[in-house]
Amino acid sequence: MDPSKHHHPFLLLDPESVEFSNKNQSSNYLHRGRMDTQTVLEEYGLSRETAAKYVDAITRQNQTQTADELDVSRDTINRYKNAFQEMNAQERLLLISTLTQDKLLQQATE
Repeated sequence: MDPSKHHHPFLLLDPESVEFSNKNQSSNYLHRGRMDTQTVLEEYGLSRETAAKYVDAITRQNQTQTADELDVSRDTINRYKNAFQEMNAQERLLLISTLTQDKLLQQATE
């Protein structure tokens, strides 16, 4: 199977920002109508590295296994879980897609 013939639409996303669909929405992370990945992470007190590992691990495992794999406490995993629950759909989509794209690109260059 030739991987160059497969289209991956998420690779076309701007990894650092996503347009807001609601122009009237105001927040301290709006910048020229865009939501910035790093600002969302800071807004919820999350590190980019741990958030990326969390997104990857939590989709495959339960919270205890995720904490073990990331070598962090269950409290840390709960904090990340709660932060992701507090986010609106656009924030979650931005982080999950950006962090997943980063991981995919990193694996492709290894």
